[in-house]
This record gives sequence, C-alpha cells and structure tokens, in this order.
Amino acid sequence: MKDQFEEDAIARLIRHLNATRSGVFAVTGRDVPVPSGENFDYKLESPGVQPLAVEIYRLADGEELATLSLWSKVIDLLKKELATRKVSGYVIGAPQQFTLRKAELATVVTELADEIVAAIQAHPDEAKFTQGRWTLHKTESITGISFMGVGEARAVDPRGTTATAFTAKLAKKNGQLDVRDHERILLVVNWVMFVGADDVIRVLSSQDPAAIANIDRIIFEGRPDEFSIVFDRRVIEARKSGELPATAEEQSLLTQQIGYRLLEHDLEAFTFVKDITERLGTISWLDDAQARENLVGLGEELVSQGRLEEAMWIVRALKDDPDPDLTSRYHLEVASGENPGIITSVRGRLCWLMAKIIGTNRSEHYREIVDIVEGYLRDENLYIRVQAAVPLHELMRRRLAHRTIDGSPFDWDTGERARTRAIALRAFRDNARLWVVVQALLRVFDAPRDLTETEAAEVIDIALATNARDVLHDLALYVIYYALLRDRETGAPSAFDCSQFVAILREQVHHGAPAMKSSLMWHFWKIVEQDHLPYAEIRPFSDLALAEPFTPGMDQWLDLLIPELAKRDPAEARRLAAIELQQLEAFLEAGGRGDIWIAWTDSVLPLYADHPDELAALVEALARLWHRGMYVGEPRAIALSYQVIRDPERRREVESRVRALYAEMRRAQPRLPELPS
Repeated sequence: MKDQFEEDAIARLIRHLNATRSGVFAVTGRDVPVPSGENFDYKLESPGVQPLAVEIYRLADGEELATLSLWSKVIDLLKKELATRKVSGYVIGAPQQFTLRKAELATVVTELADEIVAAIQAHPDEAKFTQGRWTLHKTESITGISFMGVGEARAVDPRGTTATAFTAKLAKKNGQLDVRDHERILLVVNWVMFVGADDVIRVLSSQDPAAIANIDRIIFEGRPDEFSIVFDRRVIEARKSGELPATAEEQSLLTQQIGYRLLEHDLEAFTFVKDITERLGTISWLDDAQARENLVGLGEELVSQGRLEEAMWIVRALKDDPDPDLTSRYHLEVASGENPGIITSVRGRLCWLMAKIIGTNRSEHYREIVDIVEGYLRDENLYIRVQAAVPLHELMRRRLAHRTIDGSPFDWDTGERARTRAIALRAFRDNARLWVVVQALLRVFDAPRDLTETEAAEVIDIALATNARDVLHDLALYVIYYALLRDRETGAPSAFDCSQFVAILREQVHHGAPAMKSSLMWHFWKIVEQDHLPYAEIRPFSDLALAEPFTPGMDQWLDLLIPELAKRDPAEARRLAAIELQQLEAFLEAGGRGDIWIAWTDSVLPLYADHPDELAALVEALARLWHRGMYVGEPRAIALSYQVIRDPERRREVESRVRALYAEMRRAQPRLPELPS
C-alpha cells in the first residue's frame, strides 16, 4: 500500500509528463522488484515509448541541503546589503542556521547587517574580533565580504557535509532503479521552503555520474506541479564526449552544471569550456553570465598556479562579453554619481583578472592588455570604466620600473610605458564630469613623480572640480606631494617648480571643503609621525588651519598631532593645546554645543613641570569646558597635574588654585572622587 504522499506525487508527475511528452502515461506497477532485491515505486507506461521506472524521494525538513540553501540565501542577500553600506575587506564567520519564515527574510537580513556594522564600528582597529554571533577577520586579501558558515563544531561545506548527506540517499535510490529497458527517473519532491532547483543542481554538479549509473534523470518538484530536470544522463554523456547536448533544455542544464563546477575551480570544466569554445569559435554558447563570471574567477586561480597562457585565453574569450550591459544598476549608479563599491559582472571581474596577470611582471602580455584597458576606459558602460582603473593602476605602477622586487630585470617596451601614461591622462580628462570614475582613476597616479607641472596641476584641478567628498579625501595627499615632496624626489625625470602647488595647498587648508581639510591635516600628522618632513615645514599650515574658527569634527588632527609633538617638541604641543582651548571656548560662547571630546589631555599634562602658569591656565580652561558638557579627560588626573611642577613654592600655589576648581566640579557632580589630602 503506497503512501498518499507518493500517490499524489506520481499523479502530478503523470500530468506533467503527458503535457510535455505528448503521451498518455499511466501507472502499470507499484513497488516493482529489481534483480538486486530492491524495488522502485512506480512503473509508468504510454503506448509506443519506453516504460518509465520512477522512484520517489521526499526532501523534508532536517535535510542538510535545506540548511545549506537557507544559509546561502541569507548570506547572498546579506553580502548585497553590506555592499550597499560600503562594508569591505572582512571574512565573517556566520552562524550555520537561521530560523525564520520566508516573509521575514528581508527584515532579518537588514537586522543582521545592522549587527555586523555595529560590530565593525565597535572594533575599528582590530584585525580579529568576536561580537555576538559574528567572528570577523579584517584582511586586505579580499575585496568585499566573504562569509564562512560555522555550526556548533564545523563549517558548512557544500561539497562535503551537505553533498554527502544528499548523495548518500542517491546511492540507495540508485540500487532501487537497477532495472534495464526502462527510462529510470528519480523524482525529488521538495517539502522544504528554501530549497530550489538551483540548489540541487549545484550539489549534483559535483556528483560522480558513475556512482548513480542506474539513474537516467532526476526531476525536482520545487512546488506542487513545478518540475525541473536537475540531472540528465544525456547531458553527462554529451559532456564526456566533448559535445553540446542536442536540446536547448539540456544545454541550459549543462550551462548550470558547468557554472557551478567553474565556481569550484574545476579544471576539467575549464578544459571543456575551452575545447567547445575553440571548436565553435565563440563562447556565446555559455549563455549564463554567472557561469562566465565564475570562469573569470577560475582564471585568477590559474594565475596563482603560474598558468598565464590559460588565464590569457579567458581574457581573450571574454573581453567583449555583453555583461554588464547599459541596463546594469551599477552603470546607472555611476552615471547618477553613486559609487557601487562592488566587484561584479563578467567584464568587471575580468579587469581584476587582468590586474593579477600584470602583477606577475610577464610584460609579453602587456600590449594586449593595454589594448583592452584602453577600450574599457572608453566603454559606454561607466561601471566598466571604473573597473578598468584596476589593471591600469598595475600598469602605471610599473611604467618607471626596470627591476622587479627581487632585483631581476624587468623589460617592458618603452613605447608601451609611454602609451600607458598617455591613456591614463586622457581617461582622466575624458571622465572629468564623472566623479566616481575620477576617483578610480586618481588612484592610478600613485607614483606621480614623472608628471610635469602642467599635468599635475590638471589632475588636481579636475579632481577639485568634482567637489566630491571621496575624491577630495583621496586628492589631499597629491596636493601635499606636489607642494612639499615632489622637488625632493631623487632620480625624478625633470626639475619641478612647487610654488603653484604650495599656493593650492594653502588655499585648501584655509578655504577647502571639509573632506579636503580633514584629509590634509591627517596627512600632515602622518608626515610628522613617519619623519617624512620636519615639523617646522608643517607648522605654517597647522597655523593656517588654527586661524579658522572651530568646526566640530575638524579638530581630530589635533588629537593625533599634539600627542606626537609632546614627544618631539613639548613647547609646540603646549602652544597648540592652548590655541585649541581658546577656539573651543569661543565656539561655545557663539552658541556651539558642548558634545566634544578632547583626546590629548593626558599627553600634555606632564609637559608643564617648568611652566606652572601655563598649567594653571590649562586646567582652568579645561574646568570651564567641563562645566559646559565637554569631555576633557579624567577630572581627577587633571586636578592632580600640579604634582609635576618642580618648584615647590609654585607647586603649592597652583595646587591651591586647582583644588578650588575641583571643589566646584564636585559640587556640580558629587560622584567625582575626592582628591588625596
């Protein structure tokens, strides 16, 4: 006696077969025995065609395939959500299981993204940290976000644990279909909400067909009366013989299988793609963009293995790919002044593959790549112009090199070096109205010592004219370089007059946009910290910045520079501290809010051992600001700072003033601890 579930399933399959095969199939046997001693569920027959042996398998809750599928769906949506929030450069350990209803999916993804962003914000400088359910590793080796799924004691592995659980069922079903002169079908009836045909195809793409030799087709019923062929023996035989299957439906299944195998860097799949493409003279038969994008990903693996000719084959095969087209959201975002902040599409990924090839320093491939990059920089698709800056950057880094990092000679045609430089400058001019492209191209000039004064000024003018925050942030270093560092370059190809760039620098420090000014001041601190220039050469610009009224958020450079100067030039550190306190008080008097944090107090307090009057004035100013709601450091430590004064008489004098100030603070905030007597 068959279960009602099986009777209902076979009835639906019969309706499907009659509609798609123009037959009149009917059940002619149930629990039909086979020579192995097993049996299959149903025998179906229709006049004039081979009988069908059908075994039914119910995919129910608890299957590991369902766990993988839900995990994958949540993670795919979560990666897209994090990309819109510009989160990049992390490997994230995620919980293996998510429990939710389908209607909750979008809400849950948003909540999970909020958790991850909060974790990153709470640990901005940590390379590895755990917060709540997430473990995050910061890395420069990836762009975007990578997830690994972690259960109680293992990671989700679609090729291992999950595939084993599913294919273990196949082994038994294979035995039940051990019958000749029948078309042998395994019907997988889905009872799990989040599993689709693609999930099953992905698992089966890594299945050894010889292990299920008795199964001719696997049909997946995702929902009642929605059937998909997820495995077809004819597709396998065509692939083994190096041919494309006969029908469009079979070719579509082959494309999906190949796409998933390429995703797993299966070299046999690559060989098949290469052979078919060379035989047909085109790769258009691989008509799934994701499969072709996976082919690019495999190309990156080939580069890491030193198989550059095969990687270049992929470049040649896909350089004119239609993906992305002009309807791509990323093209439209660039056109509207938004930075997509994601690496995707066939040609988008191909740019990164070309960059990896360039990075091997095999210059015999450069001319061909330069041709492609030049075309991409003129492409109608603006997203591709942005991505083309990646290989261009690698080329530009090498245009002045004559030895590799290990000291071996680096030979690259002089004309091609000059051409690369000209392409970069022309692309910068041609895209001057597109700030996202300008930002991408600005980064290719990171070794700019061979630009002439005219060219450098043009680059800066174009970037300034965008008035885009991200561009100005990146541009700041270039302005400093040409103003203060370029004429010090040893071995630079020509003399360089920095005077016009000094004027630009002064103008930007004085009147520049906030993004430019904050970035300039951060770089000034970094220059001092790393001893690129003596502070005396930076001081005129810090004074220029301090001559401006206080603006919230624009003082962070002082929180960095004052502690650095405390180690190098105590008098200057004290001077800057006094100036900032004056600015802060003026800001509050003009109606400004007191929710401001002074981070340098602990660094300067030890500097007043021989300057009691300055210390007294500092503490008084800090106390006034504290009463206005500003964070000025630890009040008790500030009050005890008089102890650093060397002269005993002056120390007692300052102590008396400071204790009186602290007493007033305690009256305002009784929780402050008492000072020692």
